[in-house]
Amino acid sequence: MPPSSGADGTRVVLDGCGPDAGGVVRLADVEAVPVVPPKALGRTRRAWRTAQGWPARAGCTAAAPA
Repeated sequence: MPPSSGADGTRVVLDGCGPDAGGVVRLADVEAVPVVPPKALGRTRRAWRTAQGWPARAGCTAAAPA
């Protein structure tokens, strides 16, 4: 059963800087839930689109190059 998100120490922030060893262990042991700040999620989406060869701007619906 997943941890309740309100308890102390049950959240591990995934912001692109990497969690510490304790955070990794809590995630692996299902003692914590990952939290991704909106800025970090935006960076991830832009990086994914760039890696796929798509335009990185938000809202672009262009198909990937062949």
